[in-house]
Amino acid sequence: MLVSDLLLPGSNTWNAALIRRVFSPTDCDSIMSIRLPFCPQPDRRIWCGEKNGLYSVRSDYRLLLGSSSPNSDLCVFYKKLWSLKCPAKVRINLWKFSLNFVPTRLNLFMKHVSLIDVCPRGCGVSESVLHFCRDCDFVKAIWRGLNISLLVSANT
Repeated sequence: MLVSDLLLPGSNTWNAALIRRVFSPTDCDSIMSIRLPFCPQPDRRIWCGEKNGLYSVRSDYRLLLGSSSPNSDLCVFYKKLWSLKCPAKVRINLWKFSLNFVPTRLNLFMKHVSLIDVCPRGCGVSESVLHFCRDCDFVKAIWRGLNISLLVSANT
């Protein structure tokens, strides 16, 4: 979808009915608060991570870390992560877990994709990344069965 698709045909005005139908109320307010230029202009891609508006992997990395100057602990962690001698998909999944980019029930609930955030394995608590990886009784049993006790929290 392009920005121009959100405008009334032949005008330079937001199509409020379409925007309300497609986006959440918070997003609707944000979109419709954007001032449109006096003269219509063609859509173009602009990357907010760089002053020149052009995308770079470096600026994307900084944006994901949440600042333009990543702190040294995170730098050390990610350098170690990316230098691990394991399949790339393992490193990528560890990276996703570290940034909470995993479709847990809680994350899906927060994005209004799911109506429930409770662990599907009967724990009765929200399924966060930590719960999914460490705190769930079902997962603890798996860690114990694999004889990996380091990852099981102390209260077991």
